[in-house]
Amino acid sequence: MLALGDFIGDYGLACVAVLAVSGIAIYRLWTKPLYGERLDRWLLNSKFTFGLIAKAQTARYLRTIGTLARSGVPLPDATHVALGMLHNRALAQAGHAVSTGLRQGGSFSGLLHRAQLFPPAAVQLARVGEETGRMEALLVEAADTLDRETQGTLDRMLAVLVPSITIAMGALVAALIA
Repeated sequence: MLALGDFIGDYGLACVAVLAVSGIAIYRLWTKPLYGERLDRWLLNSKFTFGLIAKAQTARYLRTIGTLARSGVPLPDATHVALGMLHNRALAQAGHAVSTGLRQGGSFSGLLHRAQLFPPAAVQLARVGEETGRMEALLVEAADTLDRETQGTLDRMLAVLVPSITIAMGALVAALIA
């Protein structure tokens, strides 16, 4: 602990400067289209995010499309409007491809599947909606399902996080006492 205190006393400002410069560099790379889209795609496929980003954004996207379609907006126009719900650049690019493909006569579920970024449950419910003629209702149902999965994953993560923090704090106190 004394060595750590000496290190922070001697090099604390340098460490803060390195962290600040690193943070600014990462932010600037993230704002560039090429690197930002790569980072967004990595976040979608990363095991660390547990699929939360894809599920949450797809739920908003599908709910918007379903609500607009229920109101009588044509599906290609609804998908174009719903692009505003996709903040992840990789998903937004896939959503744009879906919107363009629909204008060219493609199948909504086929275009979602071809993108390979949307959760399989969303693709399957969209396919069933196309086959049964209940697209609007099933898109909203898919959004509800994805929201429930997202909430369940967050609840499980918090259930694990609280005891982990308690054990870590206990270990830290034990180390200080030792």
